[in-house]
Amino acid sequence: MKTVRMPFRSFRAKILVSFFICIILPVAALLYLFTISLGEVAWKEMRRGNDDALHQVAKSVDDWAERVLRASNLIVNDPEIGAFLSGDADWYTNYEALRHYGNIQQKLVNVRDILLGDHAIVAVLDERGFVHSTAAEPSDFSRQRALLAAAAREVWYERTRSLEGWPVWQFPYSGEMLRLAGSAEPFFALSRWIGGGGQSAALFIGLPVSVIPDPEDKPPGYESSHYLLADGEWNLPGGSSPLPSRETDELLDRLKRGESDRAAGFAGDTIRGYSVSSAPIPRLGWHVVQLVPQQQLREQLGGIRNTSILYLLGLSLLFAVVFVYFLFRFTRPLRELARSMSRLGEGIFDSRVPVRGEDEIAVLGRIYNKMIDRLREMIDRLREEQRRKEEARFQALQAQINPHFLYNTLNSIKWMATLSGADHVSRMITKLGLLLQYTMKVEREVVTLAEELTHLEAYLDL
Repeated sequence: MKTVRMPFRSFRAKILVSFFICIILPVAALLYLFTISLGEVAWKEMRRGNDDALHQVAKSVDDWAERVLRASNLIVNDPEIGAFLSGDADWYTNYEALRHYGNIQQKLVNVRDILLGDHAIVAVLDERGFVHSTAAEPSDFSRQRALLAAAAREVWYERTRSLEGWPVWQFPYSGEMLRLAGSAEPFFALSRWIGGGGQSAALFIGLPVSVIPDPEDKPPGYESSHYLLADGEWNLPGGSSPLPSRETDELLDRLKRGESDRAAGFAGDTIRGYSVSSAPIPRLGWHVVQLVPQQQLREQLGGIRNTSILYLLGLSLLFAVVFVYFLFRFTRPLRELARSMSRLGEGIFDSRVPVRGEDEIAVLGRIYNKMIDRLREMIDRLREEQRRKEEARFQALQAQINPHFLYNTLNSIKWMATLSGADHVSRMITKLGLLLQYTMKVEREVVTLAEELTHLEAYLDL
């Protein structure tokens, strides 16, 4: 009858249970903690990427603002331009004035090409009734005067005049000056007043918004970010906000109130499902506000976490398979030894086990094989002893036959002597028979005194 093995009682099962308790469970706990830590690290990494992207936008705007400001300094501080604006506007009749006019036009073009690129527009609105620019000029003075009059009615023009040379930044600009460029695209614009010494003109430098690039390497999950420009008073001069107007104003107000608490010029906030951050533009005194959908951040974070968990689970499964493979390989000799012992218990003494290696299991196998060899030798020796005992017993039975034959013969002689009248011979034979009978039948070490006295009397009679 085969014994039914209970589950988890084998050596392999115990090792697997121990492996599960001592390795799998701690690894699962560590994996859980790692997942939480990974989420925090990934979130911080994405926030860092958000910070980098935001500051890249702010730096890009700041760099272009510096270029525009440098271009304006070159024009405002150029003595030849100052002399041209304070001189006579007779370049259509005076060759020397015409030469100066050509030099001025070329300077405006050079400043534009070197610092800003051919997409920009540089214009000097001369209050004498002319508009000098890098773009196509109106065909007559009347059109120039009309353009100048239309620009003078715009808010920026009067503000530029009142600041007397301080820069006035505008974004987005979509006024009359766009006609010079022949484009409907809004401008990122700077205006400064050129005054003093008989000069009276407004400098206008416009840069298409498309020229200012978005971050070249947006972090994953930030492709649909929204960037807004807020001026020094945290008003929103331009930019498309994904929030309703009231909530946009509320957000700007919150950023304005929290500006004094930001040590590094960076603020983190959330509103209506968007992660909000801002970074300053030092040369403008403005800020770039970034709105990132939190749903995309969570999806991206979940994707990173899930990918990492899948990799970890795959590696753990691979290691578990390798562990089980080596477990079965290393415990195979033990199973063979157990099966051999089971056959030995059933009386099969030729169940030796193969021995490989020099480890403890191999030593145990060698000892087991030696034990089987000794058992065989012992069984052979016992079998030989049993054969000899049977043989001795047979010889003893044979030895018992001869005394009985002698006793029976003596008994026959006694009766013959009795019948013949030789009573003394009969008595002697009777005594001899008693003596022989006592010798053959008494096998005890201790006999009674009566038996011993009877045996002695028969001996003395003989």
